[in-house]
This record gives sequence, structure tokens and C-alpha cells, in this order.
Amino acid sequence: MHIENRFKELLKLKAQSENRKLPRRLIAKETGISLTSVQNWASNQITQYQEAQIIAFCKYLNCTIDELLVIVGDDEESPRLAVA
Repeated sequence: MHIENRFKELLKLKAQSENRKLPRRLIAKETGISLTSVQNWASNQITQYQEAQIIAFCKYLNCTIDELLVIVGDDEESPRLAVA
């Protein structure tokens, strides 16, 4: 299993709903997150998720954590991890 983010998808929805382009430099400026980190999120290259970044992106994208991050497993029918 591994974690994937939906940052790029959610960003596209935000851009469409606000009818504006959201270049990565602008996202970095508006969130206070480094351009490199924004680029890594957009390309799904994050291996360590920092709490401050998750919170900032959830606020920026107006989403919840479970909308931003998903756990993908070997079983494609149940991509989210069930917690007992």
C-alpha cells in the first residue's frame, strides 16, 4: 500500500470554479509552501507528508484530508484503508 495525493485534481477544480489560472508560483505564494514542495505535490512525488502542508493545502483547496490523500493498496476495489 502507498499514499497518493489528489492535489492536482483538486487544484484543477479550484481553478475552474474560480475561473482563473493557478500557476505553481502563485500557489506557493498564497499558501506559504515552497515552490519545490508545491511541484512535488503536483507530480505526486511526496514521500513524507508534513502536517503544516496538509493543513495549508486543505484550507487552500477547501477540502478535507481524506479528499486530498488516499491510501492505495494492491486491491483496486478497496483503495482506502479500513481502520479498526
